[in-house]
Amino acid sequence: MDFYARNLQTIIDNKHIVFGREPEDPMDCIEYFICCEIFKELLESVQYLHDSCPPVIHRDLKPQNVMIDQNNNNNRFIKLCDFGLATDHMKTSIGHTCNVGTHAYMAPELHQRRYNNKVDIYSLGVIAMNLFVLFDCCGDYHSLVVTGDDCVYGWGYNRYGQTGCGEQRSTEVIISPMKIQFIDNGIEYKIRGIYCGVYSSFAVTTDGRVFSWGQNNSHLGHNISDNTWFEDNKFYVGMELCSHSLVKILSLKGTAFGRQSAEEAMNSSEFFISCQIFAELLKCVQHLHDLSPAVIHRNLKPENVLIGGKAENLCLKLCDFGLSHVFKSLTSKRDPEYLSPEETDGQTVDYKTDVYSAAKIGENIFDMQLTNKLLAPVTTATAKSPRLRLNLLHIGSGGFGDVYKVKHKLDQEIYAIKVIKLLDIYDDNKRQDKLNEVQKLAKLRSEYVVNYRNSWLEDNHLFIQMDFYTQNLQTILNTKHIVFGREPKDPMDCIEYFICCEIFRELLESVQYLHDSCPPVIHRDLKPANVLISVNNINNRFIKLCDFGLATDHMNTSIGHTSNLGTHAYMAPEIHQRRYNNKRYPGAPIQVLKVSAEGRVKLDLEALSAILLRDSIRDKPVVVVSIAGDFHSGKSIMRDFFLRYLQSGCGTTPDWLGSTDTSPKGFSWRSGSERVTTGILMWSEPFCVKLDDGQEVAIVLMDTQRALYSEYTVKDSATLFALSTMTSSIQVFNVTDNLQENDIEMLDVFAEYGRLAVEANGETPFQKLMFLIQDWIIPYENPYDQKGDLSLLMKRLHQPAEMGRIMRLIQSCFSDIGCYVMPYPGGKVATTEHFDGRTADIDSEFVNSLKTFVPLMLDPKNVVVKEIGGRRVTGRQLMEYFKVYINVFD
Repeated sequence: MDFYARNLQTIIDNKHIVFGREPEDPMDCIEYFICCEIFKELLESVQYLHDSCPPVIHRDLKPQNVMIDQNNNNNRFIKLCDFGLATDHMKTSIGHTCNVGTHAYMAPELHQRRYNNKVDIYSLGVIAMNLFVLFDCCGDYHSLVVTGDDCVYGWGYNRYGQTGCGEQRSTEVIISPMKIQFIDNGIEYKIRGIYCGVYSSFAVTTDGRVFSWGQNNSHLGHNISDNTWFEDNKFYVGMELCSHSLVKILSLKGTAFGRQSAEEAMNSSEFFISCQIFAELLKCVQHLHDLSPAVIHRNLKPENVLIGGKAENLCLKLCDFGLSHVFKSLTSKRDPEYLSPEETDGQTVDYKTDVYSAAKIGENIFDMQLTNKLLAPVTTATAKSPRLRLNLLHIGSGGFGDVYKVKHKLDQEIYAIKVIKLLDIYDDNKRQDKLNEVQKLAKLRSEYVVNYRNSWLEDNHLFIQMDFYTQNLQTILNTKHIVFGREPKDPMDCIEYFICCEIFRELLESVQYLHDSCPPVIHRDLKPANVLISVNNINNRFIKLCDFGLATDHMNTSIGHTSNLGTHAYMAPEIHQRRYNNKRYPGAPIQVLKVSAEGRVKLDLEALSAILLRDSIRDKPVVVVSIAGDFHSGKSIMRDFFLRYLQSGCGTTPDWLGSTDTSPKGFSWRSGSERVTTGILMWSEPFCVKLDDGQEVAIVLMDTQRALYSEYTVKDSATLFALSTMTSSIQVFNVTDNLQENDIEMLDVFAEYGRLAVEANGETPFQKLMFLIQDWIIPYENPYDQKGDLSLLMKRLHQPAEMGRIMRLIQSCFSDIGCYVMPYPGGKVATTEHFDGRTADIDSEFVNSLKTFVPLMLDPKNVVVKEIGGRRVTGRQLMEYFKVYINVFD
């Protein structure tokens, strides 16, 4: 199944901390609204089950079975799981199994055979009480609730009188809540807190008295030793203190004995000590089983095996006997990893369940995996797999394997299985290509791609399990003329034409999804047979791409790929060569750093490592080109033309600007008053080029938004500028017409950063700074395209004397400082709401200036390789510098 990191129980347990309140305090309006949204989605999910045909009763609704989907694409977060106890409800007269579910969430009628889907509604009510912090408490089979006037009501199973609703009766179930009276010496007490045990109950009065009732095997606090007591509505049990558990020993012993991984064999000393530990564990378990009557622990796991003071030659001590009793069904509190098969099947348990758990702990002690597969193998004439029944229906073949229609032995669902014979593939690279197909399917989980379920290696075969679709686009093409009553050569009518347009639109969107991935994916075997039709869809999409056996990542324009791959009839001519791409500009802007509302800088290590630690650049020197500037300083236009130049192979073609009617596909930006960029973004695809000395380097394009707005301080903006400057080798500072007051303030703060760096190291800390002055309207004083130093900037930009001091500090921080003047880009750029970067809408003077300035920054002859301490920095090293700088600034 899909993995989700959190469930509703984690939300309930932690939301009071997130919203800064004590558990017993009421919620504020924001937390209450969020809880309402969660509960609304939960109700919709249960409604979906009950509206199914036939209706489905879940029978085990509880917060642990409500998953939270953080990466959703349909604005829904709630997912139900664990349908092990679910059943179809055919009609009102049907009988169901009684006593199933988790006791605290079970409706009273579940103790009988006659019930319907309303038992789920009861469970929802209990979940709501936990979610909305209502005062209630649940035992295994009974519940109590405190009302607003401090009265208590009880209902549920009453065999031991635990509901407080009268004499105990062996068969009585209190279905309707009944009020409980708390009277002592003629005085009726009001209750402020309640607690439910398995078969016992407790209540604390407003003046601190405690009432208890129900089963009394030392559960009620009557006639018990001095080592147990009640206080503040809590029951305390005093025990011996043991500072460590077996968990800590298991986590450290491999390292202590010099092993690098669990797969590495133990030496004789570690093996001897492991044997001693396991022998003591068996003695402890044997002690329980030899008692009269015998005790079954039923929750043996490393956390419940403590390391205590040595007594009777034993160091291990067992703890947590909360589940030490014999039941015929599984309790939900058991750790499933250490659960014996007979408990899973609902059989009567005996001492052998502890033996199974001890064996599982033994696996951990000796770093062994002895667990048998749960699904028995089934062999057919076609293939073998212990997980699925492979029918004889062969539905397709590929270059490396065959596809079969299969039925799962447990859920009885139909799936498609691709079986690849790895034994026939002797080339290691080709074997890895087949394994990469699984990785791509797992990465490309979306509505545009066939749904990947599972994969495994067995008997030198790779099995890939996917959803099964009865038709593909080839069957549509073969039969649609028959469906619409025409001959194959006859033209289509408007309805068939409209349907074909819809199919092709969805196909284009699916391919676009691959090309927009990071890194972009080239399918390389697109054909009708690899375009599946989903009939039972829930998102109004029918097209799914499949067969990623030949797919590859396209890192950048300079990369080479294997030639002559794919189906000949659908192969592009350039595939016969090694240089080809997905016929679009690859890559996307990735945010690697942002500043929070509190002014804290946060680095996205996963995003940054995906760019800098890829094999193509991790060990290559890097050229980091950063563009910084205020909002609407012309930075958006410049960064996208930088991107065009790099994507064209650094000007190897004279028409690198592209068609005049083509809008750049790069960093997001828009006209108007809204800013787009926040923090620091990087282009996901570095560009590899060769320098004059023959060394290959990687150019990384970085975009810095100084964000001089109300939500950022001058210090925040200077911090961003400093971080981008410290990590870049070329910093382009974008200025519109003249330096503004906020520019000067920011540069002043940054200059202080630079001064401290110079004093600390005694050398110039930064490399190249270029002031780019756009919208220059006095060409007769200073011609466009003129490149100069700071004197040109100070001469042409009228600033106060204080600016001289700041610029002198700035000049001491950089090895190379210059400025460049560019004209106004034209009225359409500034005033057109939907300007999208087409050069047809930009004044020719500005376009000509672009043709000079961009190569000046990015031509391999002019780039500056990132250096720190006089040494060139690689992608791997730059990653580490980012981490260090973030720690300093944070």
